[in-house]
Amino acid sequence: MRIMPINYTVPPPGRYEQPTENWCEPVTKSGERLTKGNIFGILREDETIGYAPQENAVSANGWW
Repeated sequence: MRIMPINYTVPPPGRYEQPTENWCEPVTKSGERLTKGNIFGILREDETIGYAPQENAVSANGWW
């Protein structure tokens, strides 16, 4: 097996645009609009580890 090198392109300093609050809004899968809850899950703050999955929470499309 031959391993090929990967070339990464890094944007120049000051040229990177931060994603907007609703960056995932135009993304759809099978006609359903994706939400942050569908992509990342629904989290709650946790004293010990920072964030943990929210118990009994369901995302908009039922993925979590």
